[in-house]
Amino acid sequence: MKKYLTLSFTLLFPALASATGDPPMILQEMLGQAMSRGMVTYPLYKGQLQLKVAPGYIVAKDSRSGLSNNLKGGALTAAVTYGLSEHWSLAWMMGYAKESGSGVFGLAASGQPGQQMQSLNVGAKANGSFAGDDEGRGFVTSVNAVWDHWTGDNFRLPVYMGIGYLSLEEKVQNATLGLRRKGSVSSPAASVGVVPGVNLGKLFRFTGFLLMTTPFDAGKGEVVDETPLVGVTGAHRLDYKRPGGFEATVPIMGVELTYRPWGLSFGYTPAIEGATSYSLQLTRRWGPKTAAEVAKDDAG
Repeated sequence: MKKYLTLSFTLLFPALASATGDPPMILQEMLGQAMSRGMVTYPLYKGQLQLKVAPGYIVAKDSRSGLSNNLKGGALTAAVTYGLSEHWSLAWMMGYAKESGSGVFGLAASGQPGQQMQSLNVGAKANGSFAGDDEGRGFVTSVNAVWDHWTGDNFRLPVYMGIGYLSLEEKVQNATLGLRRKGSVSSPAASVGVVPGVNLGKLFRFTGFLLMTTPFDAGKGEVVDETPLVGVTGAHRLDYKRPGGFEATVPIMGVELTYRPWGLSFGYTPAIEGATSYSLQLTRRWGPKTAAEVAKDDAG
């Protein structure tokens, strides 16, 4: 167990160090949270089908340097997982998230030359950052191969390896200042995750999860001065490429507690880029539900 925790944190820390305050990152975290809720709850067996539906509530409040958010939103997740063999399963997930509220964002972005920002001349208005109305929405879907070395009805550690697609757009604007900043991502994406789970007596099951999703295309952004100052010349719109690699990755960690007889779970995902989520999850299963049932089916 210790070696898997070590691997998880080794993967996590580089992404945390590269976290960015670009507006789409908060929404990308929300989408990652939505997809993580689709990860399997119960032990999987050959021939078993699990269907999981999870509505969620999201809040983003933080006051990091240069950033200040007061965002709220909702999300919906659906997932289907099927056991192909003793150790392998196939899973499909989809998630949708939408948020709105107020925020303060810096105007500088990675890769923006200083002279371009000067020609845009937004600094005279906002002193490097501005408050505004923030809103965003996005969709993500993924197909995953799931491998689990362990078997049985209690402790399991499924490992997810997936490929999918995400599309999101988030913008913050201040009509009084005439400033707008927007970011968007539409890209295939790869994901990897682990879901350790263990029964707590006969009635409950505890599950933790770590999921990392990286878009192949980090996306694009823009800063627009919609009402330039009198006498100012030069460009009043600046398009830029958003950071890629680990800087476009938001790791998602959380926990889930399930009341096993009903398949009803409560999930909590703490903030990494600024968004915290709470969810209810309902799981339904068809096919073998215990190792004994699998053995009976195999025996004919």
